[in-house]
Amino acid sequence: MPEQQTLRWLPAVTAAAVAAIVAPSLWSRDIGVFLISFFFGAPVLIVAFLGFLVWAYIEKSRRRLSILLSVVAMLILPPIIFVALPPIRDHVEFEAWYLSHQSLVARFTGKNAIIATWDRWGFAGGESDSFLVSVPADNLSAIPAALAWANRYVAACSTNESYCDVVGVARMRRGIYLVTAYDSPFQ
Repeated sequence: MPEQQTLRWLPAVTAAAVAAIVAPSLWSRDIGVFLISFFFGAPVLIVAFLGFLVWAYIEKSRRRLSILLSVVAMLILPPIIFVALPPIRDHVEFEAWYLSHQSLVARFTGKNAIIATWDRWGFAGGESDSFLVSVPADNLSAIPAALAWANRYVAACSTNESYCDVVGVARMRRGIYLVTAYDSPFQ
């Protein structure tokens, strides 16, 4: 019976250790959040990893396999999450945001406009900004199209094209896009 009780909390401790390093970065791309997760989350993960590794070495029963599987999970889950999440992060976040902001989006329907500043990250003059934009033509399928849109509708871009450094575009819904730029010209 004590063996089974031990195995019940093992996945929870593993998940908590992985979450300590991964969770802050899921909510923001900001360098400060990264540093917090690195300096506070990494030690939690390392302590749990080493503690489980020592426990697996000492353990002589069937629990050893479960403990080692937890150690392996702590090693492989953070990189997998960091690689797999970014492509879907903005879409999931947009759908959650949209539930409570439909009226805001409706005000921009039929207009070429910036709806909201979506995300901002970076530091020391190397900031990146993402903006939620309304494009009635629904034609921002790639970066060149987003750059052409910016040159037509954003005053700073039309006067200085090199100032508009659009580096990413993602379609959220019909006519609604997320446009990402370095050193944002959209403000």
